[in-house]
Amino acid sequence: MNIKWIFSVFLGGVLISGSVLAAGTGAVINADSPAAIPGAYIVVFKPGLTAEADVGPLGASLAQTHGGSVGAIYTHIFHGFSAQLGAAAALSLSRDPRVAYVEQAQHFQISGIQYAPDWGLDRMDQRALPLENAYRHRGDGSSAYVFVVDTGIRLSHLDFGGRAIAGYDFFSTFGVDYCPALPPPAPPGTQPQTTALSGHATHVGGTVGRTTYGVAKNVTLVDVRVFSCWGYSAVANGTDSILWGLDRIAGDSLGLRNLGPTVVNMSFGGPHSPAMNDAVRTLINLGFVPVIAAGNWGSAQCLDTRFSPAPTVSPADVNITTDGIVSAPPVALVVGATTNTDSVASFSNQGACVNIFAPGKSIVSDWDTSDTATGMLDGTSMATPHVAGEAAIYLQFNPHVGVRMEAVATDTHSYLTGTATLGALTGVAANTPNALVFGFGPPLVSLEFLFCSPTNAKYLGSWSSATSSVSYDMDLQPYGSLGWQDYYDGGMTVRNIAVGLTQTFRIRVRGTDSLGEQSDFTYSDWYTANCSGPN
Repeated sequence: MNIKWIFSVFLGGVLISGSVLAAGTGAVINADSPAAIPGAYIVVFKPGLTAEADVGPLGASLAQTHGGSVGAIYTHIFHGFSAQLGAAAALSLSRDPRVAYVEQAQHFQISGIQYAPDWGLDRMDQRALPLENAYRHRGDGSSAYVFVVDTGIRLSHLDFGGRAIAGYDFFSTFGVDYCPALPPPAPPGTQPQTTALSGHATHVGGTVGRTTYGVAKNVTLVDVRVFSCWGYSAVANGTDSILWGLDRIAGDSLGLRNLGPTVVNMSFGGPHSPAMNDAVRTLINLGFVPVIAAGNWGSAQCLDTRFSPAPTVSPADVNITTDGIVSAPPVALVVGATTNTDSVASFSNQGACVNIFAPGKSIVSDWDTSDTATGMLDGTSMATPHVAGEAAIYLQFNPHVGVRMEAVATDTHSYLTGTATLGALTGVAANTPNALVFGFGPPLVSLEFLFCSPTNAKYLGSWSSATSSVSYDMDLQPYGSLGWQDYYDGGMTVRNIAVGLTQTFRIRVRGTDSLGEQSDFTYSDWYTANCSGPN
């Protein structure tokens, strides 16, 4: 693959494309974008027409037939490939009956300004100002995994306590220089980058799960390195490296989805891209929970206002656009940024794409210059990991084993937006929810059955919460009944459940803490009293 340093990615902000045409029209999407990269394209096949094993050979054949070369192969987020082609060849390829659409790659650029104290966690655990100089948390993210798609985490940083692990690395896989001596020329519409921002991923990962100031202090961070130390992607095909990283996550060669719930932190953005949004929708349908930066262009309509016309930002616009080949409910968490005075940060995008805000101005976290370094950054990139950490804590207590995979993101979205602090922010655009993430919401209650005695048809029900001083309400529902029977109220976390030998039943439990915060009910599977287990 011929790799050049000509694509840049804005982590937490974006460059935007020109007009988007529907697939199947024989046109190249984003060909008229001011940020288009000449000769660089993403080719997406129509669903169901190619077996996974055939994607690579077919892509290579089509690229060669049209006088081009193939780059990365995508087999999990969708079936397709990246290619270097002439403009006429790309247009011709878009008419191939096997092709859903051809999209021209565009320039992106990283976002973040380093400064030197951290207030974000302090704000998350209280409903109103002033700050209390303390951080209380419901859980620590144990058993959850958060993929950090970024510039590469410093895995040896002491603040991670060995919980940051290597995942997927575009640069080592394709033999690309991660940190050349000089940054590449700034692409059209981007700011020249004079300072290396390799610490961006370490900063983001630190906010998700560092020991000192992290939201989820026992989560496992998985490094997905797709941006260079200068904050630019490394491929002539632009969007290629990001899609490659997301395709590796979806393929799950590390087997992490079988070990615990998975969150994907996406502190980046770029020109409106059906391919990028298709990738996010696929992750949702596979059971991942994407958390996405809204962008740093200060737009009230999810736009990059530097260009005219100014389209929406991807993947932040995944909930409000429908182009592409993959459909999913609008459940991606898209995060705007706030300041320590509860105002929306001047740089933060707003609009219908945004569904929650989090602290994103002057955020202190880890940095990559040493194993103890810290740094301060601004951006929706910094707001996003606050929400990703909260998602991990929610999934710690609600792992969604045995449910439809797409329900994981839906339920996480519903919980975090449903428990957010409402109406506290100033400067919120009219079409944007006034919702600030709340990190000390209702107690999260996990529920399981530990033991069943066949001699007396008794189950020993068990539930727990990381929050202290919780009072529990446990109800029982016999199969076929529309109502619930109040079975237990109190502070115990185990309870004998005696029912008839042939009766099928389930239970639900909720908790109320000492501050009066009450959780939603957590429901069990259906059980039969003869100890045959869940049905």
